[in-house]
Amino acid sequence: MNQRTGIDGKPYALQFELRLPMAWNQRFYYQGGSGVDGQLFTALGNYSGGGNTRNALLDGFAVVTTDSGHIAEAGMENGSYLFGADPQARDEYGDMQLPQVTAAAKTLITGFYGESPQKSYFVGCSNGGRQAMIAAQRYPELFDGIVAAAPGFRLAQASIEAGIHQVQRAAQVAPRGADGKPDLSQAMSPAETQIVKDRILQACDAADGAVDGIVSKMGACQPDPLEWVCKPGDNGNCLSAEKAQFVKDMFAGGQLASGELIYARWPYDPEMVGMFGVPFRSIFAGEASHIYTTPPRWAWI
Repeated sequence: MNQRTGIDGKPYALQFELRLPMAWNQRFYYQGGSGVDGQLFTALGNYSGGGNTRNALLDGFAVVTTDSGHIAEAGMENGSYLFGADPQARDEYGDMQLPQVTAAAKTLITGFYGESPQKSYFVGCSNGGRQAMIAAQRYPELFDGIVAAAPGFRLAQASIEAGIHQVQRAAQVAPRGADGKPDLSQAMSPAETQIVKDRILQACDAADGAVDGIVSKMGACQPDPLEWVCKPGDNGNCLSAEKAQFVKDMFAGGQLASGELIYARWPYDPEMVGMFGVPFRSIFAGEASHIYTTPPRWAWI
């Protein structure tokens, strides 16, 4: 649908895939997207959570997926986000795909089976969870039930936190590469990362009553990384003052000059330390520069 040439001179269309089982259960399943969409997933109707051996299509649902109006440009710098140059592509990614794809899918379902769905559902996780929340808030008449798993909230603020604040902070402590630029992937060495994980476990593992290598009582886990600074005679299970402050700042979250949080603090979960690497930041850097900035601006990652 909506085939056209965008203001950036590139072709666009709102693509969708609808699968119709012969043994239909008279229900419709809208499968949410992921990331920033840009990919037309196979319409199988995946269920949320792990370990599922079934999906909605196998269980008799008519299932639809969509690319939300754009296809990621493979091999291009920030190729997943370049669609942000086109206002309609932004709108379709944001929420306009929901009523349009739903209407088209239900029309085809009615034409194929000779009757409309008795029940309609939207199920999504992450960006799909964001879409699910939008469906509930802006288009409540479209679905009888909605599952919003791990929904992405306040993504403009998240992009500032992860794509700008964290990048700037990591660049201050990262070693320089041969080109003279900071190597963000090495802002924390593997050894330093392990030290932080160990220190968090030492401080918080037992808070839930079980020493099992898992921090389950997040609210009680509030260590101070500045206490992990190396002192004379330490055996190496410690950090430099610079890296300890970096870890503290990352978990504390970026703040405005007023002290107000830009997005949110991070929980002291040992596995969150791995999110200090480039992949997490690069996702949101592209969003900050191309989707939430008008006009879009280039972001070098």
